[in-house]
Amino acid sequence: MNVYSFMEINIDSQVEELRLYFNEKGAEISVERSSKGLEDDLHKIIGVCDTNFNSAEVNENEVESTLNYIVSVLMVMPLSEKTESLIVAFCEKLSKAPQSRNLGPVALRVLNVLFHGLPENLGMRYHIYYTMIQVSGQIGQVAYVFKDVDNLKNTLKGAQPPPSTEQMQQLLRLLHQTLLANNMGYSTVPEQCVYSTVPEQCVYSTVPEHCVYSTVPEHCVYSTVPEHCVYSTVPEHCVYSTVPEQCVYRTIPEQCVYSKVPKKCVYSKVPKKCVYSTVPEQYHL
Repeated sequence: MNVYSFMEINIDSQVEELRLYFNEKGAEISVERSSKGLEDDLHKIIGVCDTNFNSAEVNENEVESTLNYIVSVLMVMPLSEKTESLIVAFCEKLSKAPQSRNLGPVALRVLNVLFHGLPENLGMRYHIYYTMIQVSGQIGQVAYVFKDVDNLKNTLKGAQPPPSTEQMQQLLRLLHQTLLANNMGYSTVPEQCVYSTVPEQCVYSTVPEHCVYSTVPEHCVYSTVPEHCVYSTVPEHCVYSTVPEQCVYRTIPEQCVYSKVPKKCVYSKVPKKCVYSTVPEQYHL
């Protein structure tokens, strides 16, 4: 049985070997190269790279070596407009590895190789880091990826393009869920700010009732204090808001002062502020 790993060979030869390998393992992929070029070849290879995840005939070392072989192609192939979609697709496959034969540690090691093998200023590394948090949380190895907030910022510092506000919100929500699930969601250190009642220090929080203050949109995931929850994009967590454009959803009737989403603003005690309402006698405009 051949076990593929990093070798100094031509990228075209690597792709051909990968096609042949997965074809021999019974995957739905031909051995012939795609007429559409390298990106399409790799797209099809990534599409079947989980073929061995649940195969008892293929040991973990072989699975890891094969995945690293794909990593080697991703690292040396010319950057194009399709590179990011390939990385995202590969990450999605690896995110499911912990559910197959306890391959979480394998997936985390492979992701780590890819993350550190790409240029530090490459914005698409965000997707890899996000998946590393996902996988590490499932196998109890969060500390292997996440140290503290400062380290997180330095990790993504200089990325071009930088992560969007929405991407940072998604990452911070995932991080808080992962930390809590792994009993790592507590700290009295301002820089890590899991608990804080001091506005200047509450930049990040993973505990709803303790994020009292925040003026940074992407960090205010939770808040139960009306004046201080200025931003929130998580429906069930935006308990209060005094900023109309930012209180998008409300699930507590008495506290829905503003809303622009039908069927969400059921009640309002502020006339001319309740744009939508499903209760006629409480519809003010």
